[in-house]
Amino acid sequence: MYRNALHRLILAGIVGATAQFLIPSVSAGTPVTPPVLRAPLPPDHPNARLDPALLDLPAIQPPAPRSGAAFTLTSAAASQGVSYNLHTRQTQLEPIVAPKRRGGGTEASFEGVAVSPAVGGPLFRMPEVVIGTDQRRRVNTTTTFPWRTQCKLFLTFPDGGQFIGSGTLIQGKYVLTAGHCVYSADNGGFATAISVAPGLNGSSTPYGTVAAMFLRTYTGWTQDQNPGHDFGLVTLASTIGQTTGWMGYANYSPPKGLPATITGYPGDLAGGLGLYTHSDTIKKNTALQVQYAIDTAGGQSGSGVYRKKGSSYFVYGVHAYGGATLNAGTRIDAGKFASIKGWIQTGQ
Repeated sequence: MYRNALHRLILAGIVGATAQFLIPSVSAGTPVTPPVLRAPLPPDHPNARLDPALLDLPAIQPPAPRSGAAFTLTSAAASQGVSYNLHTRQTQLEPIVAPKRRGGGTEASFEGVAVSPAVGGPLFRMPEVVIGTDQRRRVNTTTTFPWRTQCKLFLTFPDGGQFIGSGTLIQGKYVLTAGHCVYSADNGGFATAISVAPGLNGSSTPYGTVAAMFLRTYTGWTQDQNPGHDFGLVTLASTIGQTTGWMGYANYSPPKGLPATITGYPGDLAGGLGLYTHSDTIKKNTALQVQYAIDTAGGQSGSGVYRKKGSSYFVYGVHAYGGATLNAGTRIDAGKFASIKGWIQTGQ
């Protein structure tokens, strides 16, 4: 029943986008706030309500650590992008996009932030948790910016398993999420269908639902389940971001001490249908992860770890894991920044 409901959503198309308006051309990591939000779908629109069959789906979880298993790939091989076309069902390796070099340093973002030496430490790989007193706050104004850039993901995998996750719009048709939201070795590989609902609030889907057409992650995730490469990019079948706006993305080094916010759809509150947010700072970082005392739960996997800078918002990590005293996300390092930019430039 669940699977059929999800496919009905996808066949319905990228439903619900309202009248479009022009948005200035921008560089790769630049966030966009539409100057005027024409309007979300009217509440009585048939595409503005979530199919009841998609209620009560479980949260996607990262795979359990493999006992005694070491990562088999070199760091270079693990950084190889891999994509999956949901129309043709074909998988292919992506060209490696090297970070730009300038003056001997690494130009990590359009902001010109240089990469410092990596900070070592173990990688988190356990499910995300609430740390101490739950400080998450529900967001009810999901049709205002930046909340409407936050997406609920409905995931279907080859074994028929269905789950929920989260993601963040970073361009008109691109959503950042966790690698385990697009590829689950425990459930047969790449997702066979993903439906995305920006700004979902309860059973209301104010911007309709959008089908995924193309999925990307890294071989470090598909082959090794390396949490440092638990990172994914979803290409949608329509540019819904032209209606909602989107966040920018950036690499900061070191990210320790930066303000951090995670906003997503935890499965332990409001039946997984409420948007919740909590902010703190980055407490620690490794070369591939950022770590923080921000409360989360299953279902928030894939939420962007972001900061506000001036009037703009920049994602610099993707939430994925938890620990006894800190939760953790996959960091957008210089290599991942270059990958995102290169993937978006393909148009797929």
